Amino acid sequence: MLVGAIASLPAVAGAERALATTAAETSDERAVRLANELSEAMNGFMTPAGGTPHWVAHIGPSMHPDPVWFSQDAGSATDPLADTIAEYNAKLAEFSAIPVEQFVSSEVEEDIVMATYGPASDRLCYATPPATSLRGVAEAIRYAIDQRAFIDIAAERVVKSALAYLERRYRV
Repeated sequence: MLVGAIASLPAVAGAERALATTAAETSDERAVRLANELSEAMNGFMTPAGGTPHWVAHIGPSMHPDPVWFSQDAGSATDPLADTIAEYNAKLAEFSAIPVEQFVSSEVEEDIVMATYGPASDRLCYATPPATSLRGVAEAIRYAIDQRAFIDIAAERVVKSALAYLERRYRV
């Protein structure tokens, strides 16, 4: 017993020094120190070996109902559904910019559709890619709203409310 007690004395002294150092920190200094430690830990958070981290930690005061949460970096993470919707929107804008005089027949119009937004539209309709991030979920909701796909005004408002939450909370 005595050997164990003596062996633990250096550990107790080390813990006492750590507590004294922590007690000397201001709240601001502690927050910055812990944020830097978290930043280092985030380099490997939910990231395969050799992969690029795409997650962001969000930390708030502990008195908040949900003070710690994580999200994907909307700017860097790829998402098959969001990328297809973005392609569709860009190609639809190209189609919309074509002068009406060029649509001389339904065959020409079909060729123009297939040269612009048609392939992306077909993927969305017949081979819908998965959403793999909150950005993909938000883009899918925006797509449904933009398409005026709702026949029930209450359903549309509920979905818009959900999108507003995602935008506010996760900045997607």
